[in-house]
Amino acid sequence: MVINKLILLILLFCCKISYVFTQKLPDGFCPLPLIYKNSTDRISDINRGYQFIGETNCVQPCPSLIYSESDWKKFFDASLYGGAISIFCSLFLLITYSPLVNNKHNRHTISIMFLFSGIFIMLASNGRVFWNNNEGYFDRICPEKGRFARQSDRYCLAMGIFYQFGCLTGMMWWTTLSVDVWMTIKKIKISNRQIFYYACIVNVIAIFLTFIPIARNQYGASSFGIGCWILGLWDQVFGFWAPLGICLTIGCIFISLIMYEIYKATGQIQKKLLLKHYKPLVLIILMFFEFFYMFIFITYIIDHRNKYNDEVAEYIVCILINSGNPNYNEICKIKRSIPPVAQFLFFLFSRLMGFEGVIFYGLTNQTKRIWLRSFWFNNRIFLKFRSSFNISSSTNSSTNTFEKQAPSYIIDPIDQFENIENSNIQNIELFQIENK
Repeated sequence: MVINKLILLILLFCCKISYVFTQKLPDGFCPLPLIYKNSTDRISDINRGYQFIGETNCVQPCPSLIYSESDWKKFFDASLYGGAISIFCSLFLLITYSPLVNNKHNRHTISIMFLFSGIFIMLASNGRVFWNNNEGYFDRICPEKGRFARQSDRYCLAMGIFYQFGCLTGMMWWTTLSVDVWMTIKKIKISNRQIFYYACIVNVIAIFLTFIPIARNQYGASSFGIGCWILGLWDQVFGFWAPLGICLTIGCIFISLIMYEIYKATGQIQKKLLLKHYKPLVLIILMFFEFFYMFIFITYIIDHRNKYNDEVAEYIVCILINSGNPNYNEICKIKRSIPPVAQFLFFLFSRLMGFEGVIFYGLTNQTKRIWLRSFWFNNRIFLKFRSSFNISSSTNSSTNTFEKQAPSYIIDPIDQFENIENSNIQNIELFQIENK
């Protein structure tokens, strides 16, 4: 008896859904928060970003009903303030390790430069939303009331390209950095030509995977984001999530290898040599967990996408059925099975990477030495300015003293990577003398 009642209720609910989504509402009427759209070309409007409710002229609001308006504003503010800080941090590191400042390059510094160039470009995609927005929170991803931005909107296309290329570049050079630290510990060398070829291949892959979605008209604002990115599921998988999964796997393998090398090290001298790599290792591990969280979160979203769509549909059915009741807002409540905190962390993690980079690569003696060796502190104008305050001789002597007397365990990675073989020979000889 109970089973029969349950089946009857399910059939009744399905009939209500079918009735609501096929019925015609009065012209110009849509219960809030739905928006009325007088459409003369429905297919064209759908392609432009309107999400119609069944056969009615009602469209979903933008941003979507998945979260409340206050939650969307929190996501926006987190991206705005976190992204603003992180973009300037990544720009500082990009300039520091670029040929504009750094005149001594190796594969380690090249990896850092490309890693933070990717992060800077990814964060610059937010600038297309935030810094050009003078009217409201979501005018760039919702250019018209009830319309989600699409590739035909130039700001949306720019956001999508910047975000996709920046993410791909950042994650591939993060993987390169993890491999580089292991190669340095194992004293494996490669030529400058090989580094050049590798950099070209990585950037060509990133460009290819960025522009393929353009040909398929796949960039746009979705119901789950605050910017424009790839819309199609399989385009996302092929263009981003599969490459990210490969990069995470490679990174995890080499993080394990690095930890194994540190674990099996014997003797104080060799341990000091390996501990020189703790800063890049910590940064690599932090970024691994951030990328991994993003991967798991989006995988969960994709796997439960139908469930979220059903929750929104159930809510819309309720407000359409009860639209004649003045208290329908209290009767109909949308179920939100995606925790806002989980979405908040997703936005936050992708905007912490530049700030983390400054902590581990910006506030170091290495950065100070790069700038002191650079053209900007050794050109004729600066030297004349410095000599006018009678500090030229004292600054030069302190810089030379620091370079000559710096102990081996605080030598910066730039000098460390260039002189590692000489230091290793000296350490082995010292170790042999101690044993005798």
